[in-house]
Order: sequence, then C-alpha cells, then structure tokens
Amino acid sequence: MRARSWALRDVFPDVLKGLHVAEEVMDIPQEKDITPDDGAASTTERIKSRLLSRQQTEPEQVDIDQLIKEMAMAQTVEELRAVAAKAKHLQTEEDKQRARECYRDSMEALNEDKK
Repeated sequence: MRARSWALRDVFPDVLKGLHVAEEVMDIPQEKDITPDDGAASTTERIKSRLLSRQQTEPEQVDIDQLIKEMAMAQTVEELRAVAAKAKHLQTEEDKQRARECYRDSMEALNEDKK
C-alpha cells in the first residue's frame, strides 16, 4: 500500500489534497511529553520564593565606627567600594550621612595618591 500511496501522491496530488494513507500515518512518530514531572515549580515561582526568603532574613548589623575605620584603611578603590557596600545596612540616616562623607573623603584621598 505504501508504494501505491507514493504513486498516487506523484500523479494526483491535487486530488489527494494532503490526505494520508493509513500506512503513512502509522509511520509518523508519536510526540513525547518532555516536561519534567518532578513537581518543580515554575521559574517565576522559584524566583519569587528566593526573593521572599532574602527579604525575610534579618538585616546585618553594621557598626558605624568600625565601618569608618575600614574606609580609612582601604588601600584601593575596590577595597573602599567593598567596605561601602556594607553601609546599606546602617540603621539611621545620620549614620548613613557620616558614611557618605567618609567615603567621599577616602575616595578623594585615593584619587590624590594616584596622581
């Protein structure tokens, strides 16, 4: 029957109009479901849960005096930036302002040393 269907398809394609013979249909592979079935949440749900867990952790306590000492001791701009990243955990606006001033002074001192 396959040979006959190929001959018919060659001679009468306009009449068949995409009609398949049963043997041709049996040769078409079945689609497989490849989605993971381990009960994993969607990517969006995983990201949401990670963000939520980060928000629920207690903020790191930073001592302003220790932070200022570390900024003053920084030898490179990278070290200064690493220390300054801790400043986001400061609690009061007054402490944050002191850290900004110290950062600015330390950055100016490092830039002068480069010259």
